[in-house]
Formats: sequence, C-alpha cells, structure tokens
Amino acid sequence: MWTNSRSFNVTVSDFALTTSPASQGVLVGGSASYNATVSATNGFNGTVTFNVSGVPAGVSAVFNPPTIIGAGSATLNIVASNSVAPEVIRSR
Repeated sequence: MWTNSRSFNVTVSDFALTTSPASQGVLVGGSASYNATVSATNGFNGTVTFNVSGVPAGVSAVFNPPTIIGAGSATLNIVASNSVAPEVIRSR
C-alpha cells in the first residue's frame, strides 16, 4: 500500500491554501483524490499553479485544473498502477 500524508495550511498576504483530507492510503492498482482550496484575500486575483514531484515510478499525480486564477479549488488525483512496488511513502 502506498500512503501519502500531507496536512498543511498556507497563509500569505494575498491568499490561503487548505487541503483535505489530511491522509489517505492507495493500494496497488488504486487511486485517491485530495481537494486543494484557494481562498483569496485583499482582492487577490493572481494565478496559483499546482504541481507534484517525487512520486514513485508507476504512480501518477495530476491536479485538475492545474491552475486557478483568484479563489477556487483543484483536485489532486493520484493513481497507482498495478506495477507499483508496495511500500509506504511519507510526503515531505
């Protein structure tokens, strides 16, 4: 089983970023989704771009949409193919 734990809140002068859920397990051949929400403050209407790096071979992690302008949300979809070696990975 591949496990990813990530819980964080980011606050900057123009926007805040929250994610949910905090942790999920992904079995080989399985998938999981996370929601990332951007809350705009001070009239923020800039671009927020999401990206993922460092996933194991055979695992895909894609944000949809990959870019938000101002407030909004994106879904991170993680899919582990049947060829992924079972292991536990902690996010950094």
